[in-house]
Amino acid sequence: TTISLYAHWTDARVEASVSTAPSANTGLVYSGEEQALITAGSTNEGTIKYSLSETGPFTTEIPTGTDSGSYRVYYKIEGDDAHLDSDVDYVEVTISTLPVTATYYNNCPGADDVFATVTSDDYFKAPDDEPERAGWIFAGWYTAADGGDQYIFIDPSVAGHDHYPVTATTISLYAHWTDARVEAS
Repeated sequence: TTISLYAHWTDARVEASVSTAPSANTGLVYSGEEQALITAGSTNEGTIKYSLSETGPFTTEIPTGTDSGSYRVYYKIEGDDAHLDSDVDYVEVTISTLPVTATYYNNCPGADDVFATVTSDDYFKAPDDEPERAGWIFAGWYTAADGGDQYIFIDPSVAGHDHYPVTATTISLYAHWTDARVEAS
């Protein structure tokens, strides 16, 4: 009679853990360029992998972001021969909007030179009021005192308005006027 004996094994590996957890890069401000969202973590128990999605795909590349807003960078450790894979965890990261300032000039004799200065986040906003000039009709804000292009204000929070990246932190705009005075007869 032959008796066969079989060994049963219990997996004694433990879940891999980080030596240093990945950390959010702080002070990120919208620039129109990709920015690394985190500083890499470290482990001696496998390989740390990252993703912007909880379900992956996970890679060793540090995730980047371009647009302002909140991001979650997910990470996990793929365990080595002595360690099991870790659970997925995440780090919250924010890219702040770019504060922008527009200075509006009256562009007419006898008025204060600066009509208004408006600071906002991420896009240039028109002043709450339009300038006034006796006998003239306000024709809009332009990029130069004489000539220039009319500045079209775009509000990304309004449906149908496309958001465009701000490439400067300041802008100067000038009131243009249409003569509404009537000739004396």
